Amino acid sequence: MFNPEFSIFNDWMFGKLTDLLSNINPPKDSEPILLTVGEPKLSPPLFVKEVFNKYHSDWRKYTPSNGTRYFRESVAEYIANRYPKAADFLDVDDEINPVPGTRAPLFQIGLLLKGGNKEKSLSLVTNPFYHAWRAGAIAANKKIVWMDTNHSTGWLPQVSKIEPKVLQKASIMYVCSPSNPQGACASMDWLINTINICRKYDILLCVDECYADIYRQDNLPPIGTIEALEKIGGGSKGVIIFHSLSKRSSSAGLRAGFIAGDSNIISMYRKLIANGGVAISEPQLRVAQALYKDEEHVKKNRLYYDKNFEISEKILKIKKPQGGFFNFIPVDDDLVTTKYLWENYGIKVMPGRYMAYSNGDNNPGKNYIRIALVNDAKITDLALKKISKGLLEIQ
Repeated sequence: MFNPEFSIFNDWMFGKLTDLLSNINPPKDSEPILLTVGEPKLSPPLFVKEVFNKYHSDWRKYTPSNGTRYFRESVAEYIANRYPKAADFLDVDDEINPVPGTRAPLFQIGLLLKGGNKEKSLSLVTNPFYHAWRAGAIAANKKIVWMDTNHSTGWLPQVSKIEPKVLQKASIMYVCSPSNPQGACASMDWLINTINICRKYDILLCVDECYADIYRQDNLPPIGTIEALEKIGGGSKGVIIFHSLSKRSSSAGLRAGFIAGDSNIISMYRKLIANGGVAISEPQLRVAQALYKDEEHVKKNRLYYDKNFEISEKILKIKKPQGGFFNFIPVDDDLVTTKYLWENYGIKVMPGRYMAYSNGDNNPGKNYIRIALVNDAKITDLALKKISKGLLEIQ
């Protein structure tokens, strides 16, 4: 009775991790430390509570699928501050829209393209991948072509090396910068090249930028897709950018963010939401507006993560990534390492191969582990010392 295409969801990294560790118990003499989920541990700024209280009566309202103008204007203001060269690039009414986080729209945008062009039957997805990219890819088309990345590619897909016959059949492409889980950031040249290739072959380019504001405070902010679009000229045609407050503002439960870009895609997305989706409530939009207008709490968040990466560099001797809050480190065997760390030290990490598609023996995440550096410095220091000791014992 179920859509057979959705059987792919059985291949889910958290489900596989549960199966891997199902018969293994952590030590009883210490509290387990979970480093598997990219869930911020910092609290949102206190003004969130004040805003909710101020606008509590607005819970009674239905919200239109395009949100409110005050929210869209706050996004435009955020873009002007974050990407000043593209300050006036987007139309506030037609090229910006609120979304309930990025996971749902990453899927729904793919759904918009289903059956739209019979000549196009492929989706292109960065590998390793975030599960919502795969969901959107199978919503758009029956076949996915995986764009493998690795250390030598800078953990970004080599779009220019994809065969023209593949590009001609593709309708959608999912990329991410800073990348998840490696924290690699796209250069201006990479973004311009990728946009131009997608435009040449009429491929909708979906750029997940949910980690755009989580970068090392002693480094330059990651370049934004909107900056590349401004430099190329020709508007935002063929490109949708995804942003969320989940990581930026430690507000994963708020389920708020925005998409920006191609006005035709935005218009169709609004129709989809109006008929079968979820529009964000006005109290949520008020809080999101306040968060996008405030930068001080974001700076504090970055300093929090920077401290964890200083600890990581000291203990694990791993160079810190430019963006994100994960370590993605090489190990001899990611499954063996994961089981060993859980059984002997009560540390739960994510095997890299579970975050990537396997093409035969080729899996770009194989023999890496992902470590979420989201806990406070004390817990992070304890956890990484245990990981370091465990790695010395088995490698």
